[in-house]
Amino acid sequence: MTGYVRQSAADIVPTGVVRAAPINNELNALRDAFATAAGHRHDGTAAEGHPVPVIGDSDLLNKIATDTANNRHGVFVEVAAAAVEQVRFQDGAIVPVTDNDIDLGTSALEFKDLHIDGTANIDSLVADTADINGGTVDAAVVGASTPAAGTFTTLTANTSLVAATADINAGTIDGAVIGGSSAQAITGTTVTATTGFSGPLTGAVTGNVTGNLTGNVTGNVTGNLTGNVTASTGTSSFNDVTINGGLNMDASSAATITNLTSPTNAGDAATKGYVDTSISNLVASAPGVLDTLDELAAALGDDANFATTVTNSIATKLALAGGTMSGAIAMGTSKITGLGDPTANQDAATKAYVDTADTLNLAKSGGTMSGAIAMGTNKITGMGDPTNAQDAATKNYIDVLFGSTSSAAASASAAATSASNAATSASNASTSASNASSSASAASTSATNAAASYDAFDDRYLGNKSSSPSVDNDGNALLTGALYFDTVANEMRVYTGSTWKATGSAVNGTSSRQVYTATASQTTFAIVYDVGFVDVYLNGVKLIVTSDFTATSGTNIVLATGATAGDIVDIVAYGAFDLANTYTQAVADARFSQVANNLSDLASASTARTNLGLAIGTNVQAYDADLTTLGAGGSSARSFLGLAIGTDVQAYNANTAVTNSAQTFTATQTFSGSSSATAIVLNDAAEVATVSATAATGTINYDITTQSVLYYTSNASANWTVNFRGSSGTSLDTLMSTGQSMTVAFLVTQGATAYYNSAVQVDGTTSGVTTRWLGGAPTAGNASGIDSYRYLVIKTGSATFTVLASNTQFKA
Repeated sequence: MTGYVRQSAADIVPTGVVRAAPINNELNALRDAFATAAGHRHDGTAAEGHPVPVIGDSDLLNKIATDTANNRHGVFVEVAAAAVEQVRFQDGAIVPVTDNDIDLGTSALEFKDLHIDGTANIDSLVADTADINGGTVDAAVVGASTPAAGTFTTLTANTSLVAATADINAGTIDGAVIGGSSAQAITGTTVTATTGFSGPLTGAVTGNVTGNLTGNVTGNVTGNLTGNVTASTGTSSFNDVTINGGLNMDASSAATITNLTSPTNAGDAATKGYVDTSISNLVASAPGVLDTLDELAAALGDDANFATTVTNSIATKLALAGGTMSGAIAMGTSKITGLGDPTANQDAATKAYVDTADTLNLAKSGGTMSGAIAMGTNKITGMGDPTNAQDAATKNYIDVLFGSTSSAAASASAAATSASNAATSASNASTSASNASSSASAASTSATNAAASYDAFDDRYLGNKSSSPSVDNDGNALLTGALYFDTVANEMRVYTGSTWKATGSAVNGTSSRQVYTATASQTTFAIVYDVGFVDVYLNGVKLIVTSDFTATSGTNIVLATGATAGDIVDIVAYGAFDLANTYTQAVADARFSQVANNLSDLASASTARTNLGLAIGTNVQAYDADLTTLGAGGSSARSFLGLAIGTDVQAYNANTAVTNSAQTFTATQTFSGSSSATAIVLNDAAEVATVSATAATGTINYDITTQSVLYYTSNASANWTVNFRGSSGTSLDTLMSTGQSMTVAFLVTQGATAYYNSAVQVDGTTSGVTTRWLGGAPTAGNASGIDSYRYLVIKTGSATFTVLASNTQFKA
């Protein structure tokens, strides 16, 4: 290409690795070739392009063309929709193509001065004045074609003037034969024949010969030879021949110009070897689809401003060294990888940064605090009753177990004054316990007490309500601490003794999240939160409260600076908990045991009950053997409750697969799906591959129950047969049912000598096996690479299979 020199021919080759630097070098060279100031010049020197042979308009009907063969330039003008050559510029002459066709100027547009150092041959000269060489006409024929009278003061002949019958008018001899019977020498500056010379011309001819010369020329021709030289036979030898017209070599014959030397000058004729070498050097190692100018132009999109187009296109790209984007990047489902952790507010956050920040917050599902929670005057609400020694105790747990503090003090006083009755109470309690375990009436009492316990629970938890109730479910006055779930507000509420309040914070649960796509300059974003418990992220970067945003209303946050259209604003509100003064179970037990007069130190249960004024069957329920049966669980508990597995309850089975742990299926599992739903959807599914340092040869048993991919890493040593089977002890016919298919792959490493899969068997035979290959059965392998064979095995009947096979080559 003009102005373009290959920069990285050794790097850009077929099958080579595409790298940025060589491509960049080539594009820079192309750009420089078309640069305005220092681009190519078409002067024929290296990398500057071949001289332009034609300059013309768009349809080349008006043009200036270079005729290299004849060493001339031709000027063409459009005549009747065709390019017609008018004038030729050649060595020493400006020549019209057609005789008597071109005017020099017009009657209206004349040239100024005509300077000629030589002879002017003019058929007719019309001059405004007759001042020719100071009034003298020298060395000219007067009246040559049209006789005219001549008046001379002196008529002088240099040698002699002989006229017998000749008509000599004005120095011209008309109608006479010179040397007709006796040949005589004719001497003159110019000998002109109006129609031509006829007959042999013998002797040396010195000077110019103008006109056609017909016949053989014997002897040397010295001087310029202008016109056509036609020889039907023979050989002509010339030294320094200049041809201003065409050289017709008669393409119908085998005529050629031979023994030319390689050209050295721009106007020298080129030999075939020179042209072939030049074209070969130009094409060099270019691929077949890029070895012509037309193909290169097509590859550049026929863009005359390709360098500018590429430069402008590159200017719109983000440099590898980084820069500032002028628009958004829509990542879709893709990821941005390799980010550093953020340091500035507007930096993108990495997963590690967010995960680290997330670990510092307590999850909704619970967790372990690494530090203390200073609740101040706030309370923890909605807690469950404690079960472990270090669990926080609820008011309900303490009230149910010990009553109020004043009741505990009264019980302590009663215990102090009733010590004398302890033995009797203990004896009665023992008797009552014995009677309770064996008496049906005791069981009835237990049922009554259970109902009473349920009623007590029903008085405290009122269930789902669409509005706040004014009485409990029995129509009685509400108990302080009673609960109900408001189905309209979707929250749990507690009765304070005078009004109902939400048990949690304004946030539903431990946190609430709102994600917004901002409009231009948007500052206010709505979310319900507890003041002081909200985080705001802008495009993944956590903002700083007060300096980056304010959050004081509890219903929205306000950015200090308006967001850009398309920014992602992620707001997370955390639930605040009201904590009352609480104790752990162990602390509460120890504290209130001491208030109840050392109950923790009493070894006798009956003494403890007496001290508390508790009577079995009246204030408390005694141990029942049936509780032991229920506590033991299993078949005994189910039998006692009248529950049968499969009828009343569903039993746990260790063989039942669960979805949250790894499972191994040793039997066939069938997933049928439906007419409107797929049977199974897999994500991140892995197949078993067997990698073996084995060379493919002979018959290869492919056990489908062992792997889905078999990879031989040693070079194949001979053509092979692949035999598909279930395993060494199970045939594929047994393993598969009619209408089922299985897909497997066999990867074969090939060395310098390649081999191929020559036959396919199922269960050790080709009988009943129909194999069809993609593009036809292989006849050779692919050297120095990995051949990937894929087989789709379909069971179409008993011991009848169709195998669809293909082979793909993978090379470095």
